[in-house]
Amino acid sequence: MLTNLAVAEGLFAIVFVTVIITSWPNVPWDTLTWLMPLGVALAPALLLPFAKVAWLTFDVAFRPVTPEEFEAPAHP
Repeated sequence: MLTNLAVAEGLFAIVFVTVIITSWPNVPWDTLTWLMPLGVALAPALLLPFAKVAWLTFDVAFRPVTPEEFEAPAHP
């Protein structure tokens, strides 16, 4: 979840700075005021599946799956 939030907030910062730099001196402040919070609210939800895959990839790279993990648990 932390990775997802960091990517979403980083994406917000990059888009925000890019819009300001490319549209200077006529920055569309009203548009930024309405669209950027909407993007910040939606980005984590839209990026969640990709964040899960990235985290699982990272986890499997450092802790490979063993054959024991595929066995059914023994009931007492």
